[in-house]
Amino acid sequence: MVYAPTEMKTQKQTGVVLIFSIILLLVMTVLALSNLNTSTLQERMASNSQDYNKTFLAAESAVSNSINEVFAGSLGVLTEAMALDGVFTGAVSYDILDPQITSTVEVKYNGQVIITGGNSMDSDKNTTQLAGQRFEFKSTSKLGLTETIISQGIDYN
Repeated sequence: MVYAPTEMKTQKQTGVVLIFSIILLLVMTVLALSNLNTSTLQERMASNSQDYNKTFLAAESAVSNSINEVFAGSLGVLTEAMALDGVFTGAVSYDILDPQITSTVEVKYNGQVIITGGNSMDSDKNTTQLAGQRFEFKSTSKLGLTETIISQGIDYN
């Protein structure tokens, strides 16, 4: 018995699946690039935050060291500030143990303040008011493009 070949009907393909696949691939690529940009931005933000924290701690440390030196008896910076009367002294550098961070401290004399409470061994016996000197310590720390400036005031009798 001989069989005749069957006729195969060919359907015309329009390529809808190909177009859909290309559009889906394009959407996935755009989403991936968007995610990459977001990750890069977050990394930069985290780095900037870390730099700010480092410079803030360095500025705090420098101003604290400077004030501790004054209370330990090193009054040269206060004498210089009083001579300049209202103008910051020249910046004194402090070593913060990080070679990338530079920290400086300046001191400004803000005048005399009368303290109406408390006591002092050096007060005038004829008055109950105590005179003190008010100073402002300003510390600046830099790390690359990040700069932090803090100020702290003290009253010194």
